[in-house]
Amino acid sequence: MHDVTAAHAEYLLWQGGADRAHRITQESLAQLRDQEDAGLVVSMCSLALRAHADLVTSRAGSPAESTARATDLLLATAREAALEDTGALGRVYLLLCEAEAARASLAPAVDPWAQVVAEWQQLDCPYPAAYAQWRLAQELFGARARAQGTRALGAALQTATRLGCGPLEAAVRLVARHAGVPGDELDGSPTAPVVTPTPASARLPVPLTPREEEVLRILTEGHSNQQIARRLFISESTVSVHVSHIIAKLGVANRLQAASAAERLKLFH
Repeated sequence: MHDVTAAHAEYLLWQGGADRAHRITQESLAQLRDQEDAGLVVSMCSLALRAHADLVTSRAGSPAESTARATDLLLATAREAALEDTGALGRVYLLLCEAEAARASLAPAVDPWAQVVAEWQQLDCPYPAAYAQWRLAQELFGARARAQGTRALGAALQTATRLGCGPLEAAVRLVARHAGVPGDELDGSPTAPVVTPTPASARLPVPLTPREEEVLRILTEGHSNQQIARRLFISESTVSVHVSHIIAKLGVANRLQAASAAERLKLFH
């Protein structure tokens, strides 16, 4: 349920529906309070803070006191949950929460976004790394670091194009246009290291990491997140995060459609 909510919220955010995304992530967090799923709480907080930051930055003027309290509350929720989730995913999602909170506070955030980029690259997660590079580029342009901003934007564009992420690619090109970066300069900028996909992943519409491919393989057999977690000896919250990434990368609406896509492409035959 919550992995579908996360995928839907991200879809809404790319479509400009920050208000709806904020509402459904808040509702999901309210339901998660009664569950021992710290990793999922932190990842959901990152989406809620992203929606919150989108709403704040779309308004004129400084954030109101109530807005600052809402930012602090979401960040406190994420930090509390992260104390129970010491894994790599929990750590990077907390860093993401802190970067989004800085954006909601209209505070400079070059270092937080740079750290998020590095952590996602270390975990071999190109899509969230490219999202963070896009945010980092905006911060760098705001800090008058044009050359660095162009490099970050170029790396994000390369990944978005390679993964077929149309909304992210469009967002990257919009920032480039606003920053006055010519298209040829953007397309020719130095890029991040390209991760070579596994043979099965190479046949997918977007490349998955080896772990995401494992999760998708078991998901197509009809297993629940809990069953997948037991087979792979990882937490259920980690499985939920992987499923969310798979859904987002495949551009589908839910886990059933993800399984159908894998079957249609005959990935595991």
